[in-house]
Amino acid sequence: MGVIQRQSIKSSIYNYTGVIIGFIYTGLLMPNYLTEGEIGAMRLIVTYAIVLAQLSSLGFNNVMIRFFPFFREDKNQKKKFLFLGFMVITFGSLIVSTIFLIIKPIIIKSNLEESPIFSTYFNLIWPVFIFMVFYNLLDAYARSNYYSTTGSFLKEFAQRILILSVIILVVFNLINQPKLFYLYTIALCIPTLLIVIFLLTKNELKIKPAIPNISVALKKDMTRLAGYSIVTGFATLAVLQIDSIMVNQFFNEDLTGIYTINFFIGSLVIIPYRAVQRIAPAVVARAFKDDDLDTIAKIYHKSCLTQFAAGILILLGLWLNIDNIYRILPQEYAAGIYVILLIGLANLINMLAGISSEVIANSKYYAYSAWFVGILVLLIVGFNLIFIPLWGISGAAFASLLAMLIYAMAKFILLKSKFQFQPYNFSFLIILSFGIVTYLIVFFIPKFENLYLNILWVSSITTLLYLALVYFAKVIPDFNLIIAKFLNKKNK
Repeated sequence: MGVIQRQSIKSSIYNYTGVIIGFIYTGLLMPNYLTEGEIGAMRLIVTYAIVLAQLSSLGFNNVMIRFFPFFREDKNQKKKFLFLGFMVITFGSLIVSTIFLIIKPIIIKSNLEESPIFSTYFNLIWPVFIFMVFYNLLDAYARSNYYSTTGSFLKEFAQRILILSVIILVVFNLINQPKLFYLYTIALCIPTLLIVIFLLTKNELKIKPAIPNISVALKKDMTRLAGYSIVTGFATLAVLQIDSIMVNQFFNEDLTGIYTINFFIGSLVIIPYRAVQRIAPAVVARAFKDDDLDTIAKIYHKSCLTQFAAGILILLGLWLNIDNIYRILPQEYAAGIYVILLIGLANLINMLAGISSEVIANSKYYAYSAWFVGILVLLIVGFNLIFIPLWGISGAAFASLLAMLIYAMAKFILLKSKFQFQPYNFSFLIILSFGIVTYLIVFFIPKFENLYLNILWVSSITTLLYLALVYFAKVIPDFNLIIAKFLNKKNK
């Protein structure tokens, strides 16, 4: 757990700093200085680019993480393995680009009337998606070399600084709409260049134009994993992105923009999980290679417990500040109030499942990942078709919550039946009760009229009360250990 704990702490620092930056431009500036249509169009450009980039990888990013331990020690094999990765994603990008070029007129035609801004800047999808393809491969390579914090810094911090800079130019009327979209595109592409520079400075970006020596058995495993990863990766992204596309198709880019802002706020709950997710796969892959199931079981349990506790704290902070949030946002964004709650709960369920997805993906049962996520896509599309017409954008968020609950249960049942992993105990109910008690106490305490003083007051009381309950109950040993170390250093 040491490597995961150290690097997840560093990643969390970058993530939370990035969240603050992201909230400044997403929660404060964009709703007040950009139209709902512009926000919706920007979200759609990124959504399509992410999906295309995932498909173009042909599943090799997961292959890189899972099988890198077999090539790590041999420098020549390591160079060849990276070259193979570049060959695969280049081939995949050509195939996906060709298909997307064919269906481009259909997408533009279906959005021309209700989403004119998105149609105008549709071609910006291309550079964003191409740069993402290469970034994702290099990020997987960096993570396999235990440089997991680099990606967090570049994506969560550096890129958001760039985007904030672009939005500030809008605030001061220094750029018009076309320049906004072009500079926004550049900001999305720059992390790829930065990760190349980073790997060069670490003397890690060495490529040998040859195919590595791979046994027939290993080649079959890699091919099989790549195939399942294509399905799994696409399906996972569909779960995360399909709601925006379907909201746009049912309504327009304006409501997509409103959904985007509220979705972003609800997604803050999952920030701690993203830090652990970056390093856990490499550690789990190595443990499986060494047949060290005890280590995996411990990591699985700790990830479920700590992520659940962290998720509850963030969800409490958001919902207890919900009135403050809508005093900051323009009035029309209040239409998505329950999007925040429902997406927050969906992410909390995801965190309660810990690193179950990473364990399954790196085990011999990785094929189940494709089946599970494929079914998840069908569920979320079906639920969206049912609930969006009933409840609008809140229906899209509810569809995600319901689908995520079924998905988490399926992963738990698989790991319990195949490995006898059972990460849950009475501590989870104690933590949940602490969350309920904290909510009831803070909800009824007196509030300040001043907006920012009230945010500080509510957030501080919520954090101190909840963490105090967790600490004195000693339900999370790692948390108590961190506090003890901090107090010892302070007393020296």
